Amino acid sequence: MMIDIFISPQRYIQRKNLLEEAGQYTSSFGRRPFIVGDSVVLSKIQAVLVRSFQQAGLEPHFELFGGESCQSEVDRLVDVISQGGYDVLVGTGGGKSLDTCRFVSTRTRLPYIAIPTSSATCSAASAVAVLYEKGIRRGTLSGKGSDLVLVDPEILAKAPPRLFAAGLADTLAKWYEGRAVIETVQKDVPTCISLELSERARDLILDKGFEAFRDVKKGQCTPAVEEMIEVAILLTGIISGLGGTKIRTAAAHALYYGLGVLEETRRTFHGELVGFGILTQLVLERREPEVKSLMEFFSQLELPLTLEQIGLGGVSPERLKLALEATCKKGSSIHNLPFPVGIQELREALLTVDAWGKAITG
Repeated sequence: MMIDIFISPQRYIQRKNLLEEAGQYTSSFGRRPFIVGDSVVLSKIQAVLVRSFQQAGLEPHFELFGGESCQSEVDRLVDVISQGGYDVLVGTGGGKSLDTCRFVSTRTRLPYIAIPTSSATCSAASAVAVLYEKGIRRGTLSGKGSDLVLVDPEILAKAPPRLFAAGLADTLAKWYEGRAVIETVQKDVPTCISLELSERARDLILDKGFEAFRDVKKGQCTPAVEEMIEVAILLTGIISGLGGTKIRTAAAHALYYGLGVLEETRRTFHGELVGFGILTQLVLERREPEVKSLMEFFSQLELPLTLEQIGLGGVSPERLKLALEATCKKGSSIHNLPFPVGIQELREALLTVDAWGKAITG
């Protein structure tokens, strides 16, 4: 038996007003931090970071993120860092920015601090990062986690509620996909613990997720919100690390990557497409009662339940086939399911989810 896992991050801190101490924590890694973030994110946190870094005697440089986790953006940031002599990398924002910074950290060998501003993905605490090109996955990095994650829940609670809900759906995939593939892999202690933690994460979300979502919509950072942030970022990152390559993705993430070939879906968040993929996978597994129960929960979180809600309301059969072919191609994680899935089966499952979703949404 062989165990090959990545545990990330090395340190995780979550508390209100934490960014006021960002300089103190960053000074343990370097004196010239290179901070990456988009204009929206930096408009919210740059002032407090500048103040904190200056108080710690640091010389920060802020660099605008190009907007996509792609090879050209990684190359650009690596060049700027190499010319400027910076000694610690700080990624801010959401999954694309944080994934990009993980690739940059690997290339430059700089310590990496992640400051997420939403809980839409677990990227801040994950040891995996993905590169895209025009919305299509082109590369994956495994094994480089954050040296430090700084989470101010009040900042994350002010992010759009839609991002919050998407993060809960993405977290739920750990259980639904993990359960589907567990019988096909050789089990070891980390694998079993990973699956148990994913089940616990599911239970926590189903119990408190809607309450937390309502609080976020009211602009409140309540204990329920803080707990869901912990689940969506920290716990999910630990689950991914312990599960390694054994607790793998299945149909939910395969469909996310497959649908990514269609430009119509690119305004739909990662977790929203993954959530739709969970429902589709459950249909493929013939778990009808579970599908319908989860759909009711997703409806409470205002997550998409129909093809129209993920941008495919008027998609032609030919274009939909492109996404189905991408989802079912050789090497796709849909083939991690313990039974074969082809284009026709996947099409029927998608249309079933769409029909059931329409019955709920009206």
